[in-house]
Amino acid sequence: MVSKRTQSAFLRLLKQIFGAEVPAELGDCNLFETIDTDYDPPTFFVCGDFQLVDDPQTALENWFGDAAHKAGEQLRIFLIDGNTALYAFWHQGQPLAAAPIVYLDDEGVENSVVANNLREFFSLLAAGFERISPEAIAYAIAHPGEHEPVDVSGCPLFAALGIEAAPDPLLGVQQARAAHPDFAAWVAGLFV
Repeated sequence: MVSKRTQSAFLRLLKQIFGAEVPAELGDCNLFETIDTDYDPPTFFVCGDFQLVDDPQTALENWFGDAAHKAGEQLRIFLIDGNTALYAFWHQGQPLAAAPIVYLDDEGVENSVVANNLREFFSLLAAGFERISPEAIAYAIAHPGEHEPVDVSGCPLFAALGIEAAPDPLLGVQQARAAHPDFAAWVAGLFV
């Protein structure tokens, strides 16, 4: 059980990231794998190196620059991985529960829809990838001995939600991309 101070910091962070529309799956910090209280505010890790972004507005501005305001109308950045790639709901004005999850590459080159919704995204995390992008998943599958899978066995969030590893992660990402084919073009259009 976390302290009241940590719980309060968690709730403030959720409000900063999501406003009034916090996904139910993320509403209990006791289900996060790790909470690093050495920082103020604490850092909340969903699993592995995937953590709630501590300042979504700054992340949006750093990634999109002058296009941040326009991007923010359709994106809700919520996670950052150990490689500084960002993950966001691409809500396009719809409820977050119906929004696909997108990957924003730290170098800006592999931006893509990666899951149709948050539960699908969690099933990709549960498969143990350290980065959830089509290219990273394809590479890890093609070169199985080169990357140690992230150990997510201790992730209480997945157990509580009944999340299991995606049986075919690459196919899942490809299907999500096919269902939302215009994301990369939308991102590119922000910079013209």
